Amino acid sequence: MKHPNPAIFLNYRRALSTLEARLLYLMLQFRFPGQVFIDEETLEAGDRWRTEIKNCVRNARVMISLIPEDWISYAGELVVQSKLRYDPNCHVRHEIETALKNGITIIPVLINGAKQPEKAFLPESIAKLFDTFNNGIPLDFRGNPNVGAFEKFFEQVAKKAGLEQQAEESDSGLFPAPLAEEFPLPPDLAQLLPAAESPFVGLRPFHLDDARLFFGRSREIYHLCFKVVRKKGHRIFLLDGYSGTGKSSLLQAGLIPRVQAQGWYVSYRRREEDPIHGLSGVFQQLLADALEQPHADKLLILDQMEEAITDRIKGLPTELEDLAGALRKAILLYPDYRFILGFRSEQMVRITKALDDERLPYDDDNTLHQLDLVGATEAIGGISVDPVLAKKYQLAFSPVTLPQAIAQRLLKGWDNYHIAPLLQVNMELLWERSRQPDGTVVITRHALENIIDQQDGLLAHFIKKIRTVIPEGHADDQMLLQLLDEYVQDEPASAIRLDDELFRQEAFEQEAVFKDLHREFKKQYLLTEITLDGHRATRLSHDVLARVIRERYHTLTEAKLHETTVGYFDELKEKLRQQIYQLQYLEANTTLEQLLDLGIRRQELLPFLQELVFFWVETNFEEGAFAGGLIKKWLDSRLLSESLQAEGGGLVFPFDKKQVRQWLQRVDGNGYADLQKRYFAPRDTVMVPIAGGKLKIGVDEVSRLAEVSNFRLANVAVTWWKYGLFMYANDRRSELEQQYPNWGIHGDHPVVKVSWYDAVEYCNWLSDCQGLPKAYHIDKSVKDPNNTRKEDDRKWFVERVENTTGYRLPTEIEWEFTARGGLENKGFRYAGSDQLDEVGWYNQNTDGKTHPTGRKKPNELGLFDMSGNTWEWCWDWYESFPEKLPKDFSGAGRGKGRVLRGGSWDYFGVNCRVPVRNRNNPVLRKDVNGFRLAQDSL
Repeated sequence: MKHPNPAIFLNYRRALSTLEARLLYLMLQFRFPGQVFIDEETLEAGDRWRTEIKNCVRNARVMISLIPEDWISYAGELVVQSKLRYDPNCHVRHEIETALKNGITIIPVLINGAKQPEKAFLPESIAKLFDTFNNGIPLDFRGNPNVGAFEKFFEQVAKKAGLEQQAEESDSGLFPAPLAEEFPLPPDLAQLLPAAESPFVGLRPFHLDDARLFFGRSREIYHLCFKVVRKKGHRIFLLDGYSGTGKSSLLQAGLIPRVQAQGWYVSYRRREEDPIHGLSGVFQQLLADALEQPHADKLLILDQMEEAITDRIKGLPTELEDLAGALRKAILLYPDYRFILGFRSEQMVRITKALDDERLPYDDDNTLHQLDLVGATEAIGGISVDPVLAKKYQLAFSPVTLPQAIAQRLLKGWDNYHIAPLLQVNMELLWERSRQPDGTVVITRHALENIIDQQDGLLAHFIKKIRTVIPEGHADDQMLLQLLDEYVQDEPASAIRLDDELFRQEAFEQEAVFKDLHREFKKQYLLTEITLDGHRATRLSHDVLARVIRERYHTLTEAKLHETTVGYFDELKEKLRQQIYQLQYLEANTTLEQLLDLGIRRQELLPFLQELVFFWVETNFEEGAFAGGLIKKWLDSRLLSESLQAEGGGLVFPFDKKQVRQWLQRVDGNGYADLQKRYFAPRDTVMVPIAGGKLKIGVDEVSRLAEVSNFRLANVAVTWWKYGLFMYANDRRSELEQQYPNWGIHGDHPVVKVSWYDAVEYCNWLSDCQGLPKAYHIDKSVKDPNNTRKEDDRKWFVERVENTTGYRLPTEIEWEFTARGGLENKGFRYAGSDQLDEVGWYNQNTDGKTHPTGRKKPNELGLFDMSGNTWEWCWDWYESFPEKLPKDFSGAGRGKGRVLRGGSWDYFGVNCRVPVRNRNNPVLRKDVNGFRLAQDSL
């Protein structure tokens, strides 16, 4: 019953502390029924101040004034931004002035870590606010609430207001009472006794039927219910938490029934419900659910969003972005709908980026943290405080303060946000062990001795229970963990597996005991059965055991591998080396992960890790997912110093290439320089400066004097490693496979089966990669009128951009000038020698294939393989030379074929002489044609 003159008046700023004010109001009402006044109308400064409010202030004995962080100023010294500071008609200020004028005691409450404002910033009329009582009482509603601080505050309010508290509150009752008052369960759930035999659920998640048993998250449920149901503004709410915090339980057993009790329609779905269309498909199902309902207010909840990142669906590379687009349309079409998106905190950056790109406003201040002491105490003792539940389960604690002692013990022993499910397991065990013959359950201090406070101990507990049904002689620990490990993905977290597919695997189909284990795991709630696209599937019941299962299984596996074959590591390592050498990067990624998982000699894998991370980052293959996975495994392997580990952990996915490059350089500077040389063309190690000048070219009878300017030329032809990076980066991997020569691809061999068009495209791409201006303007939509080759179906218009440092093909004159040795030439028949075997690969010494670049003797300028190995594309159209060559001659203006120089592995030695010219249709890809890079020297 409401008192005509309430003794307690709540003063607060609507924009900053509405939720805390409402929660505190309910707490005070529970202790001082009818004696608390709160004005919930939003008034603008200058609006008429109602007489009722004025009288309530004048007649109050105590005013409680909530002081949040930005009470006076929104940003540092910008105090003018606050109406409380500059507007005498501000109602919050007016209420305080009236209380001070009438001698009413004001209790300032500093909430959620706020500091007391400096007196100089306070308006003069309320400057005495912090002189009236205790200089401000700190209360935290969000972080780790101090129950003692709240109880002391209630005692002080009672003393100053001359009131008596109506209820003795226990440690577990700080937040449940306001939640039940403001957002009660629906009558059918509130009055129905739970069917569960045990009041604690162990590892299984809480469901709607468990709502009466769900304790420990009253504060978080209240906050989210208040935002969704009461507050105006945001319509999209992000609910995130790390593994083990119980997001799904909070939604299903805590939030959903209470929002439904407010007259709302609520639909809840998980991403796993549509394994084909993913998030967008599930979202359309949510909308379809809502459209069938007559309710005015609707809340749609989409859970497990992180699986779009951790468990990708083939063919859906933009799953998050597609959902964000669908959400934007739904916001416009359905103005009465509100949305909650649930996901793991690790993926916050990726998910918010997708929403930000669609300019969707959202409330992201709903992170579900690990249970604190208040929440854990409530979760343990909540059932004993509820008289109906305490009677049904005949549960009591002796002493009554024991729930807090148990909570403190568990909080010391557990980490990684897993306290909530582990608390349930421990309490389930204590409840079973403490049952008396007459059915009563009294948990005493002696129970603390039996608490499981290590993750490995928890897994051992379940294995011990399973051993009573399936002894070790039927299935050893490795078999047991092998089956469980199938339900762990790399986060590590729970994974879903279709039952039929699992038992078709060779590892599991032969042994009938695996099906027995599978059934027993479900009985123990280690595994949970679900339906996936109409098929029976199974998942790990909770992420809490994922890491310890993975670690224990790998430990056993490593031991067996070490026992069975010492050479297994070396065999895999050699396989990895060959896969990288043959550009089989996807296969190499898998092999490297296998090697890391072996857990032995990991230091030897550092060069491979650096190379594959380098490769995936530079290609941005699969949007960096491969690089991200390897970096995580790298860091998990603890192979680096603490500082490098910390830097690696700070890399944000999707990656900033510059940051990853800098990190890789710090990991191994020399190794990084080698990778730059292998995959790119750095000037200091690949591009050789060529001093320009005059030199005779051609054979004696038709020789001509040629003159070139200074330029740069690569010391070797472009290799498969370099070209492969280009193909992966441009999503042309399948096309690359079509270009394999008969003998296959080898990374350090010169690339072959490239057309002239492939070569100029590569030049422009490499210039882009290194921040250089492009040397070519390429227009694929225009046919080159100077290309007279009928068989060329491309005829792209390619125009050279003059005086630029971008990569390009050498002109024919530049090629011969350097092959002869430039100004250092000694008149050799071949590039660097009169003996072809010294400098070149040709049909007499190649065994029918190319050979690694740079293995023969270089010429006078330090350039390799300019005689033999591969013909090299030049810029020029093939035509006869003019009688007099102008300086920097770049060929005829038109023609049927582009020039090739140098001879190849499949040609006679005579074709490898320096002056020999060749030509081909520029569109042809032949296994004798490659190219090398040139640059202007500006």
